[in-house]
Amino acid sequence: MAEHRVLLRGRLEQSGVQRRRIVLQLASPRRAVRVRVPRLSRGRWGRDWRRSKGVDSARNRIPESAAMSDLSRRKQAGFTLIEVMIAIGIMTVGSLGILSMHHAVSGANRTAHEMNTALAITERWIERIERDSLSWSKQGLNSSELVGTAYLSGLAGTVGATDWFRPSPSDTYEHYAFDYFGQDTNTASEIKYCTNLKLSWLRQGTSARVDVRTFWYRAGYLTGTATHADWVSGSDFRTAACDASTADGWNLDTAPNVDVVFASTVVTWLRRD
Repeated sequence: MAEHRVLLRGRLEQSGVQRRRIVLQLASPRRAVRVRVPRLSRGRWGRDWRRSKGVDSARNRIPESAAMSDLSRRKQAGFTLIEVMIAIGIMTVGSLGILSMHHAVSGANRTAHEMNTALAITERWIERIERDSLSWSKQGLNSSELVGTAYLSGLAGTVGATDWFRPSPSDTYEHYAFDYFGQDTNTASEIKYCTNLKLSWLRQGTSARVDVRTFWYRAGYLTGTATHADWVSGSDFRTAACDASTADGWNLDTAPNVDVVFASTVVTWLRRD
């Protein structure tokens, strides 16, 4: 590094109170930088301006060319292997967190979709039952009074309540089984949701309560060879074809991979006098 010279030039100015100002000129091989040094107290330093802090700082100052050359060397050096490995580790951890969050959100969305679809199916069946009750036009417990109904005919001759049963729609467009999107289906391989009914008298011969349950198979798995006592396989669910007695044997309240929703409505006979 070339030897630098510090050129000092002092000038004394008089304006009321005597002041001293020193202007330093730092000469270097590349460029010259003029540095203004703070004013000095005459009483403290006297005329010995060579002891000024400004002069000392100017002497200790790093030349600009040396600083630039050091920065250039750092840029050319690049990153070390340790720095690269640390960056890769941070990116890996962040990516795993994003993937885990995506998996959790996808599972929550799937569960919400299944629940909303099951609720819509249950509401659809309640509307079908209420529509069917319009054909109940005469009081009584016998089949002759309920002959015009499709889903309430099970109340005929019943004093208490019926068991859960699979409804038998008279309309070919209505089914007790539904596919993944909640559409009626009679294809066994497409069955995702099933609906069962249960009838009971509130006031014999005049009003009845109808319970509706919709259950569906929720895909899942168990790690290793462990098996839950109430686990239901997908093939068993589709083979059962929404049979109510088979579903009762699955213990729907405790089965880990079968969900169920319930709803109830009250229907009465319609006077036509």
